[in-house]
Amino acid sequence: VITDGLIVEHSRGFTSHVYQSIAWGTRSLGAIVSGIIGGWLASRWHPQDVFRLTALLPLIVMTVAFRIIEPKRESGPFHTVMEPFKRCVQILSLHNLRWFMMLLVIMTISSTFGVPFFFHMKEKLGFSETFLGLLASLGWFGAIMGSFIYGKWLKKIPPKNILRVAIFVNSLSMLSTIFIFNQHSALGLVLIGGVMACVTILPIMSVSASISH
Repeated sequence: VITDGLIVEHSRGFTSHVYQSIAWGTRSLGAIVSGIIGGWLASRWHPQDVFRLTALLPLIVMTVAFRIIEPKRESGPFHTVMEPFKRCVQILSLHNLRWFMMLLVIMTISSTFGVPFFFHMKEKLGFSETFLGLLASLGWFGAIMGSFIYGKWLKKIPPKNILRVAIFVNSLSMLSTIFIFNQHSALGLVLIGGVMACVTILPIMSVSASISH
């Protein structure tokens, strides 16, 4: 949330797509590394050792966070305790923001269906931990491609037009997971799904950053 807040704070109407592309591209890069290493560790280490290693990683994030320079505030942004709640009510009353929130809620609900599909690949298809980690990394590599595609070619197209096409194609991509029956089909469909998922979310986040201003 803090990272997204920083992106929104520095974004403007003509730069929001650039910041969002960079942010999601770098997130995807980190997810690729974690997917590959995580799958490898899961097949070779005890779970307790993996958890101990994971517990140390936020310290690295904290070290980077200290390097972020922000201007100091002389006073807080709110004068009373109730002012933030009143401000939230005013913001939630905006027509466009209500629809953006509904869109994000529906997209989040749809993404939770990946959990049973993970167990389907693990138990029914017999994919190993290492291969599942590779699949996760491949999906995030597709997200990097989606970030590049959006930042390079789709930024000038009106977001509403991109969303209509991207959501439709992303729905087809999600439905295509029923055709994953072996490792080769999984590799291709997960890569395509990663591209389309990122192309779907980036217009939403970019316009949300613009609306926030």
